[in-house]
Amino acid sequence: MTICVPTIGSSYLVDALGSALNQTYAHTEILVLDNALAPDAQSGLAAFVARHPQVRVLRVEERVPMFENFNRGLRAASGTYITYFHDDDRYVPEFLTESVKFLDEHLEVALVGSNCRVIDQTGRLIRNRAPIKRTGIMPRQTFIAHHMSSNRNLLPTPGVVFRRDALLARPFDPRLSVHFGDFVVLMRLAELGGAGMIAEPLWSQRIHSGQTTGTGTFSKDAPARLEMMNNYSKEYLERWPDDANLIRSLRGGLIRSVRIGLVWGWMSAASDGESAACIGQLSKAGGAPWLAATLDRLDRLGLTRSRRRALIPLARAVGASLRL
Repeated sequence: MTICVPTIGSSYLVDALGSALNQTYAHTEILVLDNALAPDAQSGLAAFVARHPQVRVLRVEERVPMFENFNRGLRAASGTYITYFHDDDRYVPEFLTESVKFLDEHLEVALVGSNCRVIDQTGRLIRNRAPIKRTGIMPRQTFIAHHMSSNRNLLPTPGVVFRRDALLARPFDPRLSVHFGDFVVLMRLAELGGAGMIAEPLWSQRIHSGQTTGTGTFSKDAPARLEMMNNYSKEYLERWPDDANLIRSLRGGLIRSVRIGLVWGWMSAASDGESAACIGQLSKAGGAPWLAATLDRLDRLGLTRSRRRALIPLARAVGASLRL
């Protein structure tokens, strides 16, 4: 079993490495994917490794893109299974044991993930993230349908354990955007035998101001996601031509999810420029000029940025009730 810990520098790195060292699963190697850490962070990591020789550091002197960094760990790993602990998250000691047990019992699946808790920078629980309703295997077509037509990833990469040989055959694609690109990686692997789902929360995702992932803009990410999904649809149909009706039926859900993302981006935008860009993309990528005109009219009538952001709790509640 190989745990990769990719990092460009995080004040929570030692906490994440502690999660790796405290796993109950035996025979685990830990690879820190040092993506050009600054000298002070590099020296701190070296001091930690000196105390824990089972941790090995793979360093590059010049920073590489995230997926390329992930693939460095994949190529260097020796385990039958591989996972990627993000350097600011926490993992329960049984994370690997439960995940490997599932994979050992279901030889047809290439990956398994679990629910998680969302915590703040102090480790305080913010909410439970539990889109998985029961433990089991989600069939290929169901998994593809969800991720084609939803902005919500059922299995965030930090909480997934992969069969290394399957991931080697279909690795992280550096041509994909880091925003939603993991959807495509996971769908390609789910084609091999469905996706393993564990309903128990086995890790904690930390939300904090220093994060580098999840920081894109909706005005750019939503059109990019639409392009990625359209491209994936074509390659999927080459492998599964009998699913043409399925892919055709998902087109409406894909456009709907793009519109939802852009409306959310308009509502939560940190600047008026970004909210205006989301409105513009609603006419282009979203194909909904009527909706764009409505939001633009609301802006002109005085729905300011602070007032839009005040609607976020209500939007979250509506989204949760509709499972958006």
